[in-house]
Amino acid sequence: MLLRQKKGFTLIEVAIVMVVLGLILGLGIPMMKMLMKQNKLTENRTATKEAKEALIGYAFSNGKLPQPKPSYLLPYDEIGTRAKDAYGNDLVYDVNAALISTTSVSDFCQKVKQLAQQDASAAGSAGRPKIDSHSVAFVVVSKGNDYKLDSLNNTTNGTYENPSHPYNENSANDIVVSVPFSYLNGLCTNNYLLNNSGGSSGSAGSYSSAYAALSNQIADIVEQFPNKAPDASQLNLPSGFSYSKKGKKGILEYNGKKATIFYGNSGVRKVRIK
Repeated sequence: MLLRQKKGFTLIEVAIVMVVLGLILGLGIPMMKMLMKQNKLTENRTATKEAKEALIGYAFSNGKLPQPKPSYLLPYDEIGTRAKDAYGNDLVYDVNAALISTTSVSDFCQKVKQLAQQDASAAGSAGRPKIDSHSVAFVVVSKGNDYKLDSLNNTTNGTYENPSHPYNENSANDIVVSVPFSYLNGLCTNNYLLNNSGGSSGSAGSYSSAYAALSNQIADIVEQFPNKAPDASQLNLPSGFSYSKKGKKGILEYNGKKATIFYGNSGVRKVRIK
């Protein structure tokens, strides 16, 4: 019985395979690097956006914005968000000093309105931080892949580049988010029924009792359960309040108003009031 000899690869076939593999690797490695950079850029944008939303939620829960950590770093542990961006940089946070000393949501909203009018009258007169010479409530900045702030972002004098600046990997790679006074003033108007003269439909300088009660209850829940959303059975809510837990979210409702407390792996990420 004859044994059939197995045929191996010829040198030409091996050479062709090597050429094809070389082409694949030559095209694939740069593409992988590009995708990795894109993913990190997306993550940095997400990190700054999450910080922005958490800071707004903190303000409407506590009646003030938090102070920055030393060297203008984000107080991530206080607001319950990540500390660093995709490259391991600490997130930068600069805030108008007048908004860290208010004592209630009503006081906070009145101060926001005052600062908005002040900057509208004279750009930049409401203090730092500033975007395009206009004062804003706060900024959050990710330093990007070069591990340093762009030349236009300066924590010493509190000036920052416009968030819509053209992205450049080598010279303008910071991700900047900012919240102008007008945006917060809009939230105050919509959420707290503040009219144009500075008062509500009730008495001057007062706010919707539903939102005030909701904000106070949120603050209590966050203080008691800073790490994960509690079950409804763990809460002793006042009359008129309802609460439900959905995954990592706690949903609190009162008098037709709703607040959602978002929890992450490290605790409260943000609070959204509608």
